[in-house]
Amino acid sequence: MISGYPVWVVLLIGCGVFCASFVDAIGGGGGIISVPVYLLAGLPTHFALGTNKLSSCIGTVASTARYIKNGRVDWLLGIPSIALALVGAHLGTRLQLMMDEQFLKILLLFVLPVIAVVILKQKRLPEQRGEMNEWARRAIVWSASLVIGAYDGFYGPGTGTFLLLVFCYLAKVDVRTASGNVKLVNLASNVGALATSLAAGKVLIPLGLIAAVYAAFISHIIIHEGGHLVFGLLTGYRFSSFRVFSFMWVKEGDTVKFKRHSIAGTGGQCLMSPPDIQNGEMPVVWYNLGGSLMNIIFSTIFLVCFFLLNGVSVLTGILLLFSLFGYSLAILNGVPMRM
Repeated sequence: MISGYPVWVVLLIGCGVFCASFVDAIGGGGGIISVPVYLLAGLPTHFALGTNKLSSCIGTVASTARYIKNGRVDWLLGIPSIALALVGAHLGTRLQLMMDEQFLKILLLFVLPVIAVVILKQKRLPEQRGEMNEWARRAIVWSASLVIGAYDGFYGPGTGTFLLLVFCYLAKVDVRTASGNVKLVNLASNVGALATSLAAGKVLIPLGLIAAVYAAFISHIIIHEGGHLVFGLLTGYRFSSFRVFSFMWVKEGDTVKFKRHSIAGTGGQCLMSPPDIQNGEMPVVWYNLGGSLMNIIFSTIFLVCFFLLNGVSVLTGILLLFSLFGYSLAILNGVPMRM
């Protein structure tokens, strides 16, 4: 149990955060996945929104730093925007905390489809900065930072998309600078909302942090045992059973049945019937190495994606976490046994 929730709930949330990060990397709006996942996992609405801000902050820090490093932030617009976003997010979160949980759930059911449509219909944004009065531009950017920051504190998904549309079309900021300033404002609103939720005791910190760790750990157990299965079949072994924690599939006759069975000290197990001995030897090496080889293969893929997508939302942190877990599991289990 973590923060009062069973392991399967933590795994569900971890998978949801991972999927949301892919959506963020493609076009933004990952919150339309992560928030419902927290709710489906059974978290009360205020806790779901508050804990979601924890993962949002982690990802936004990395991507914001990348934009700052590349010089894609207009600080004259950005510094006041940070302050206004903090204020707006604090007020939005305070309003959210005062609202009835059931009313919030009903409201979210109507808001989610609208946000999804806006994100999917996002058009090509201007590459060049448009001509307009600078004070008018600042007024639009600063007002949007306050208002949309308040929305981020109240709910959140789609905040980056809304800010980008306002900055580009109304304030006529070029898309590169607008993207950098959006990250700056989004980070400020995430921090403001998270701080307010933390002060109200509506963030399950262990659950938010450990969800990703459990997702990485359990996924690599499945990959590892799947490697034994694949390489076993390739070398003539026959399937007997496959288990991940207490979830077990056993071959009985011509059918495979699901059962619940656990063995202390093991996360998973793949048992297979060996082929006939040929030339006095049993082909055990590839069967035994299969799990570690599969961990290495997937971890290498995750690591390559980490470098290719460096700085993109929370996705890169999860990719690195998955990669490190896989290599660790491969090392711990990689020494083949000979008969």
